[in-house]
Amino acid sequence: KCKYRDTCQGQALLAKFGDGFDEPDERDEGATPLVRTYKFARKKLVEIEAEFKVAEDALKAYMDNRLSLKCAAGRATYKPQSKGKKAFRVLRVR
Repeated sequence: KCKYRDTCQGQALLAKFGDGFDEPDERDEGATPLVRTYKFARKKLVEIEAEFKVAEDALKAYMDNRLSLKCAAGRATYKPQSKGKKAFRVLRVR
């Protein structure tokens, strides 16, 4: 008989308001290219984020204890930062 928890009122709330994801009555083929583009971009983003993480970890490992470096491609700094009691290093590449 709890007013606020969905464990006791969940079925009543779903019956009254639904889950917010009503199934459309008919197909909308005009959205097909947009949905395909979105799915493709999302998949590419996941791959690029993984590639970025590998590159970032490799650069951090290369820099080891150095705080900065310069090369033909640009500059990188890997400086200690602190927030409260925690200390960490921040990588910036320009």
